[in-house]
Formats: sequence, structure tokens, C-alpha cells
Amino acid sequence: MTYSASCGRPFLRERESGQQRGQILTGKRPLERAGRSLVPMLEPEQLITVLTWGALIGLVGAMLIYGAFRPLERPLILVVAGASKVVFIALVLSHGGRYAGEQVRIAVVIDLVMVLLFAWYLIAARVAPPVRRVG
Repeated sequence: MTYSASCGRPFLRERESGQQRGQILTGKRPLERAGRSLVPMLEPEQLITVLTWGALIGLVGAMLIYGAFRPLERPLILVVAGASKVVFIALVLSHGGRYAGEQVRIAVVIDLVMVLLFAWYLIAARVAPPVRRVG
């Protein structure tokens, strides 16, 4: 069993043995192929949390794309997307310096800008008179 660094995170690289083949077949390591781990070393609970988080981010992104073409649903979609970004920012800030790396700071700033843009749109859409379609 050897460890190597890729993007600053340790990945487990092992030769495939009978036990490891059994783990692959039984699903104990769901993203492992040919004895090489494709994800950082995580506990099963952490892995499912990360995968679920990724799925939720994808769903919010799909909602934003849908909202771009559906003006009536857009306010609700922007509120949901903005709330998820605010929760992310709050969680990062609540943990203080533990996650205060440069990449996290960039993500927080970008999310904060997006929340401000969402709020600006929602306020502007409320003040502006409704647009009527002809035809």
C-alpha cells in the first residue's frame, strides 16, 4: 500500500488482491477500479455525504438553467439557489480558520457575489411592472 499526492490530497494506490477484489464486488469501495482509488480516502459516511452534496449542486444548477427560460418560476429558483449559497458561506465562516484556504475564500467571494446578484434581480423584478406578451 503506497500513498501519493495528487492535487495536495492523498490517494491510496494498492495492488489488487483477492480481498480487494471482494471489496470491489461487494461495494465496500464503490469508486475503486483495478485496485486504484479514484476518490480521496474517505470513510463511507463521508463519501456518501460528498456524493449527495455534488448531486444537490447539480440539481440547483439544473434549476437555474430551467429558471433562465421560465420567468414565472425564476424567483423561487433564485431563492432556493441563494439560500444554498448562504448556507455554504455560513458553514465556512462558522468553522473559522479550519477551511480558510485560498480556494475556499475564492468560492465564498464568488458565492457572495452570486447571492447579491440574485437579490438584486429579485428586488428589481418586484419593482418593475410586469411585461405582457403579445400574441
